[in-house]
Amino acid sequence: MNAFFRVVSAVIIGALSLLAIISPTAGQGATGTVNIQVVYCPQLEMAAELPGVPAEFCSPGPGQFSFYLVGDGTADFELLDVPLTGTASIDLPVGEYEVYEENTFVKMSVFVEADETTSIVFGIPSESGPETPSGEFYISAWECPGVTDVAFTDVVGADCVRIATDLSYYLIGDGTSTYYHVPTLATEAMLVGLPLGDYEVVHEASQTHLFMTVSEETGDVHLVVPGEPEPVTPVPGGDVYVSTWACPGVSVVSFAEVVPADCVRIATNLTFYLMGDGTDAHHSVTTLTTGAVHESLPLGMYKVIDEPTQAHVYVTVSEEPSDAHIVYPKAADPVTPTPVPTKVPAAPVATKVPTTTVTKLPSTGSGPDANVVALGAIVVGAMLTVGAVGLQLRKA
Repeated sequence: MNAFFRVVSAVIIGALSLLAIISPTAGQGATGTVNIQVVYCPQLEMAAELPGVPAEFCSPGPGQFSFYLVGDGTADFELLDVPLTGTASIDLPVGEYEVYEENTFVKMSVFVEADETTSIVFGIPSESGPETPSGEFYISAWECPGVTDVAFTDVVGADCVRIATDLSYYLIGDGTSTYYHVPTLATEAMLVGLPLGDYEVVHEASQTHLFMTVSEETGDVHLVVPGEPEPVTPVPGGDVYVSTWACPGVSVVSFAEVVPADCVRIATNLTFYLMGDGTDAHHSVTTLTTGAVHESLPLGMYKVIDEPTQAHVYVTVSEEPSDAHIVYPKAADPVTPTPVPTKVPAAPVATKVPTTTVTKLPSTGSGPDANVVALGAIVVGAMLTVGAVGLQLRKA
C-alpha cells in the first residue's frame, strides 16, 4: 500500500513539474482579463458560446459563470456574475480554464494570457431567459477637449474621441443597493436594457454622480468627460517689420521697396487678412511714429486695409525677415506769406504864416496923429478886401 501511495505521489509531483515547465508564468502573479457578454436571442435553439454578437433580435441579459483552473489540483473556482446589462469582466491568473454557465450548465474552455483580454459572447435562447427589459438605449462615452465636467449631453463635439469606461446604475427608490454595471466601448455604442425608472449613475473613474431617467423612448445617451486638448501644430511663419510714411509726390496709398528721404513716419491702424484661407480671421497692427513694428505672421500674401481711409495694399510674408513700407500722400507744406512793411505817414509840415509889416508914416504935425490915421486906413482897406472876397465866394 505504501508503495502505491509513493507511486501516486510521484505521478502528482511529476505532473506539477510538467505544468510548471509548460506554464512558466504560473505562480509568478501574471494575470489576464476575461470579458463575457451575454445575449438572449429568440432564434437560438440552445445556449452556447457564439462567434460574435448577432446583428438583431438579441437583448443583453444576466448570467453566472464559474472558472476552474485546469491542473491546479483543487476544486477552487472563481465566480463571475453578469448583471442585466449583459457584460462583466474578471481578472484571473494566467492558465487554461474550464468555464461553466451555472444556469444552463454549458461548458466552455478559455486560455488566459498575461496582460491580455479574452472576450466571450454567450447566447441563451429567449424563452429560457428573463423578460426583455422595458427600456433600452445605446450609450457612448466621449473624451472632449474643453469639457470641464463629467456630464450627459445631447450633442457631441467633432473633436471628441469615443472611450471605454465603466458606469454603475442605481435604481432610485427600489430600497436596495443593487446596481447595474454598464461598460462603454471605445469602438461603438453599447446597447443597454434596464427597468424603467430614475437612476443615479456613478462614473467609476471620477466618482461623479449623475442622474438619468430610463423610459421606453430614452434614445441615444452620450456621456462626456474632460479630455486633453490636441497639441497645436505650429503654423510656419515669417517676420515682417511694418512702417507707414507720408511722402510728398505720392498720389495713392501703396507698398514701397525703398522709402524716399523726404518722407516722414506716421501712425495708423492696419488690418492684415491672409488671402486664400477661407476665413475672416485677421491680424491688427498699429504702426508708430518712432520706428517699425515687428510682427510674426503665417506665410502667405496678405490684403492690408488702412482702417482710417479703407485703402488697401498687398504684402507678402515669407520665411526671410522683410520690411513692409507703406507710403501715403502727403499734403504740400503751406507757404508762409512775406509780411508787407506798414508805411508810416510823414510828420505834418508847419505852415508859415506871413508877417504883416506896418509902415509908420511921418507925422504932419496937425490934427490927429498921422500914424493913427494911416493905420486906420490900412485896417479899413483890409476889411473891404475881405468883404469883397467873401461876396465873390457866396456868388460862386
